[in-house]
Amino acid sequence: MLYRCKNNIDSYEIGRMVPYFGKKFYFNFIVKSTILNFLISIIIFVCFQNIIDAVLFFTVFFIFNLIYYKVNLSNIVTKGVRTYLIKKKINTAVEIEFYSTYLIQKKNDMSLKINYDRFNKSIETDTNFYLQYLENRKEKIIIIQKNSCTLELIQFIRKKVDNLENHLCEKNGIIHNQKKSKMIKKIIWCLTGLSILSILGGLYTVAMYNEVNDIHNASFIQSTWLFWLWLPLPIISTVISYIYQERGIDCSKNMLISFAASICLLIFGFFSILPTSFDDQVNHYSIIKNYESIMDVSVPSSGQLKLGTLESFDYKNISDLEIITVNYEREDTTALAEDIMNNDNWILSTEVSSELKKLVPAVFSSHDDMYYLFYNSTLSQYNTVPDIAGDYQIYTMKYDISKKNLIIYTFNYHL
Repeated sequence: MLYRCKNNIDSYEIGRMVPYFGKKFYFNFIVKSTILNFLISIIIFVCFQNIIDAVLFFTVFFIFNLIYYKVNLSNIVTKGVRTYLIKKKINTAVEIEFYSTYLIQKKNDMSLKINYDRFNKSIETDTNFYLQYLENRKEKIIIIQKNSCTLELIQFIRKKVDNLENHLCEKNGIIHNQKKSKMIKKIIWCLTGLSILSILGGLYTVAMYNEVNDIHNASFIQSTWLFWLWLPLPIISTVISYIYQERGIDCSKNMLISFAASICLLIFGFFSILPTSFDDQVNHYSIIKNYESIMDVSVPSSGQLKLGTLESFDYKNISDLEIITVNYEREDTTALAEDIMNNDNWILSTEVSSELKKLVPAVFSSHDDMYYLFYNSTLSQYNTVPDIAGDYQIYTMKYDISKKNLIIYTFNYHL
């Protein structure tokens, strides 16, 4: 035996090895998180019946995991190994004996002899030697702590191990000044706090924009792109956190929080351009303008419009029924109500004849604040029932003044 050294290979030393041999750890974590991500995305799709939302969640969560495990891999491995060592009560002391052509590693009453030429990858850092070899097709690593070696042994290892990768003094930018580190840490936490507040800033910006432009319904989705105006703040915070993480200051939490804020702002902004079922049903109030000439009154500039169906009686002479419901609960409808009450084409519900009631493809309801309008577009006539056999396109409209609710029925009437 030429040399001997004693090492304490605890969880901290395993964590320091990860930057050089962590690809396998990283791959395993990404595979497991992707499987979980895929299952959650399927659940989202089943619950909401929206493939875009599911794909968006999968993409964002996948990117988040890529960055999260890249940044925190060493910490995650260190904690996992520490828990394992404590649970199994494993002795971390390792003794290594060096001979001219081989070394012997003694650990937990077990000895392992390895020739120097078996090491297929070797790395030297400021603190350790990492010697990798294959055992039953599995990669294994011997860690040698340089502070337990004499200068002669260090020189011996450098000569005996082929293809030794030199990673000495890689982090010259490390900040050792504690006062400076604390000051930088406080500044980064301030940036992190501003990143969180940027989400509230985005909400406030959208709210103010909608207030100024008098938008009080589902059309607010079209202005969510304003969230992107706040994106530079969390992005800058993420980049600065990463820079100082590399310089030895623990900014992993700041990086993740800032990145999460960036993702939130990005997602909220995408709502303004992504076509969704909610957008298709609610966000097209402008189509009401197509009916304004038939209504013979001016409608408010905005309202909550929905396209859908209602249960109707099984009339054999009605087909191709389409229904539009508009709610003006948050709008000023004083002018609309006055126009309807003073318009001869609109009939008070209590005065609708039994013949005209045939043109209401739903349960007929009436009270003193409800008005009806019937329009035959085939004959260009208001409030008349066809008496000649044929097919007619009918528009039946109902407006409830007290509830601020407008319903438009469009259908073909067969006589």
